[in-house]
Amino acid sequence: MALRWEKSRRWLAATAVACLLGLVGWSMLDDRVDRRDAQILDAWRIVALARMAGPEAGNTGLVEALGALNAAGVDLSEIRLPGGYLHAVDLRGGNLWGADFAAATLYLARFDGANLVRARFAEANLRRAGFRDAVLRRAGLVQARLDAADFAGADLTEADFTGAQGTTSAQLAAAAVLCRTVLPDGTQNDRDCPAG
Repeated sequence: MALRWEKSRRWLAATAVACLLGLVGWSMLDDRVDRRDAQILDAWRIVALARMAGPEAGNTGLVEALGALNAAGVDLSEIRLPGGYLHAVDLRGGNLWGADFAAATLYLARFDGANLVRARFAEANLRRAGFRDAVLRRAGLVQARLDAADFAGADLTEADFTGAQGTTSAQLAAAAVLCRTVLPDGTQNDRDCPAG
């Protein structure tokens, strides 16, 4: 009974915060607020909701709400969301330098064109995530789940894929830059390193 009460209490708290953010958001979104401000508001919703959401049955509505959020182009550098639940979130073109998504669920997330320098995705679920033209220099994807992730045109200089699952050589070969990139088997690929 206590466990059920704790889950209900967490769900109610998460719903209250989401409603509060929704009210603040809608009251602010008038003719004087531009698109960038709306994106920043969505980014803060992502932060608040991802910290409370999860795959637990009691948070189903909250989890579905996250998929509709758009934070494309927003600066979320050094954000800390380890274990967060960000299914299908749109972070295209965003500044996510030094972000921590360790063990997060980022299935179908969109990071196309994003700055992910030094980002941490250790043990994250990145199945079918998009990283087209993203900069993942020194990013840590150790033991991440990467089935059908798209790295076309990405800069993977010094990225670490040690123990990553579900990735193929073809996925990583599609990357624009492989230099001192550690592959899932622990070998290093220097294909695009400058000579000398």
